[in-house]
Amino acid sequence: MMKNLKCLLFLLLCLNYGAFSQISRIPGAGQALTAGWVEIYDQPDFQGNKKTYYPATASPEFTNSTRTSIKVAPGYVAIVKSCAEFNPEVTVYGQIPNSNAKGIYKICGVEVQKAKSISVGFNGISSNVHNNDCTKFYGNVTLRVQEKKASDGEMIPGAHINRGHIAAYNGYSALVFSNPPRTISRLTNYVFNNSPVPVILDPVISPLSRGRQWEQFIVSEKAFNEGRIFILVDTDLGSAHKQSDLATDFTWNEKMNGARSVVINLNDIPTYANAALGRQLVVGPYLTTAGAPEGANIFATGEVGRHNIRVHFRVDTTTPLN
Repeated sequence: MMKNLKCLLFLLLCLNYGAFSQISRIPGAGQALTAGWVEIYDQPDFQGNKKTYYPATASPEFTNSTRTSIKVAPGYVAIVKSCAEFNPEVTVYGQIPNSNAKGIYKICGVEVQKAKSISVGFNGISSNVHNNDCTKFYGNVTLRVQEKKASDGEMIPGAHINRGHIAAYNGYSALVFSNPPRTISRLTNYVFNNSPVPVILDPVISPLSRGRQWEQFIVSEKAFNEGRIFILVDTDLGSAHKQSDLATDFTWNEKMNGARSVVINLNDIPTYANAALGRQLVVGPYLTTAGAPEGANIFATGEVGRHNIRVHFRVDTTTPLN
């Protein structure tokens, strides 16, 4: 009796193993339980026909749909390839009710990867502060985070988590500083003297942050582990200037000579002395062009055009996904 029972149990185990083996060989079967997925709808707002894709690169069937919507599994990103000219690719995180808002019109390919969070805080601006007027800054500073494809070196924009404030580039960048000229007071909360160049530890709340100190971007964990994450900073700044309290060389025309862009590999950004703070990103110095004084110039010193502008950031790669 005991021998027959053992044989029956063995037979059942063999049958179950065979059934599991057959299921595991079915493409996509069971993957939603252990891996990421992306759902693509052929209409906005998650309406219409739906297809689900798993981590392996696939060619979605909705290439003729120009207004799709997308859902990505929590903790994952979808690298979506558009059928547009030059086949640009973008990172999709979370739910996208209308893919047109992300610059995606027809989808030609999709790949699912584990997600990684990169948070960048705007720590302020440093410059030559000769007088309080030198802290009157204007212009724009824009952040982007991208990953470089291992196959061909093309850049894929990381998704920017937009929490209600201004975001350009279809939501793939963060405008962290923007002020008009001549209409602002001195910005002592985020403009620092750069003699010597300061080490600024904490992000500040800029006019655009509306209570937020960090900008969060989402990229693939694979690219992060392989050192293919890059931070892009676009800077176009100007300031007022006055050489001293008694000088009459005040001007609003201390400006960078055009916008400047830098692309920096995340691994090349040095850590703070206290490594727990993350990485210290400083762009510049950018020398301003000479601005014509707007006063009588009685006591002008001839030092107009001597501002060295740096923009400071703090980069954290330990922030949890939101």
